[in-house]
Amino acid sequence: MSPTLSFHDIRKYIQTLSEAERSLISEGVTLLKLVLVLPSTNAVSERSCIAMRPLKTYPRTTMKQKRLNHLLLLHVHKDHTDNFSCVEVANSFVSNSEHRLSVFGHFH
Repeated sequence: MSPTLSFHDIRKYIQTLSEAERSLISEGVTLLKLVLVLPSTNAVSERSCIAMRPLKTYPRTTMKQKRLNHLLLLHVHKDHTDNFSCVEVANSFVSNSEHRLSVFGHFH
């Protein structure tokens, strides 16, 4: 049976290692953290690709990446965005600037 190591024993062993060997331990810890946060499936990325199919149609092939990202966010989170009131969003937009308010006025 192998002896049980204490935290103090492990610390002393690590202190005896060279700087290069210690940096490898640091890299190992980083790798372990990355493995622990990996998703177990790729369902989220699959849903995103499936959501992009109806948005990226032939007439929209010249769409910039930023706009496509915004449309995908709206599409993926449509359960939240369906509850928005367009009138409230428009009034919030024009109330942020006197110039906008003078051009657009209030929405009803």
